[in-house]
Amino acid sequence: MVKAIQFRTTGGPEVLKWEDVEVGKPARNEARVAHRAIGLNFIDCYFRSGLYPMPSKPSGVGVEAAGIVEAVGRGVKHVKAGDRVAYVLGPLGAYSEARLIPAEHLVKLPRDIDFETGAAGTYVVGVSTRPRMIELSAEDFNEYLEHDGVLDVLADRKRDGDLDKPANERYSKHVKTILQVGDSASDSHLQILGYPIEIVPQTNPADLEKGSILKVLVLADGQPA
Repeated sequence: MVKAIQFRTTGGPEVLKWEDVEVGKPARNEARVAHRAIGLNFIDCYFRSGLYPMPSKPSGVGVEAAGIVEAVGRGVKHVKAGDRVAYVLGPLGAYSEARLIPAEHLVKLPRDIDFETGAAGTYVVGVSTRPRMIELSAEDFNEYLEHDGVLDVLADRKRDGDLDKPANERYSKHVKTILQVGDSASDSHLQILGYPIEIVPQTNPADLEKGSILKVLVLADGQPA
């Protein structure tokens, strides 16, 4: 048994209860993580208050934490027992001593980042979604092409007489951000994550002053665009 914050009804802070919960063995593609640091976010209040729906009853709370992997289920390859890991926007349940979590949410912590304070420096963080297919009506697809400036494809549809045909689109999302912690800057902003389209600052943004020009390198499939 471990301790965890649980709530069975929405409301004020008084609905949160410190309770014993059973954490079993990880199933396929899951990991069991013993928490060492837990993030407090305003979104937690949205779930607790009922602004966002409870995914289950009772429900845990908290979407961000760091800790040590205690065990992994079948199919988990990128982390193992003993690894120091962190996750952001995982399923509810971070307010706990330990929990099960889909291992796809976990990333390994660098050696120079501890659980208590982290480390000063420049960090690049990226998130990619798995490719998915969406279906769009002919009208919606044409409006999307015009709104997003994909005018060459729209011109091809006009030329080929396809404006009345629906479309299937395969897409994924890639997000990248640069974080500066403390005063110790580094050249980590030059790190390339390998996205299909990527913007790489050539100067650390933390070194710029108001009115400065930020030069960037734009890559398409790893090559300068």
